[in-house]
Amino acid sequence: MKDPSMWFPDHNYHESMFSTFKRINAKEHVVGWYNTGPTLQENDLDIHGLFHDYVPNPVLVIIDVQPKEIGIPTKAYYAVEEVKESATQKSQNGSSS
Repeated sequence: MKDPSMWFPDHNYHESMFSTFKRINAKEHVVGWYNTGPTLQENDLDIHGLFHDYVPNPVLVIIDVQPKEIGIPTKAYYAVEEVKESATQKSQNGSSS
């Protein structure tokens, strides 16, 4: 049975692709990553956290590859850190636009 909380990123692949992208597309910038959703999954925030190694404020775009409505089937999200009153607890919430 598949466990959606289990995932294994290929760090070597990401490092290689990011390095290659920077050499070939020096004028372009990586702004985030995408998922072919159609909705956010439980582990997307964990994966999103990994992209902070490549981009300071990465954007997550969910692309619905089987849309049921006419239009651009995407939703974009970015993380917002909230500092609690005690200033010792931080939480990360996803915001969409």
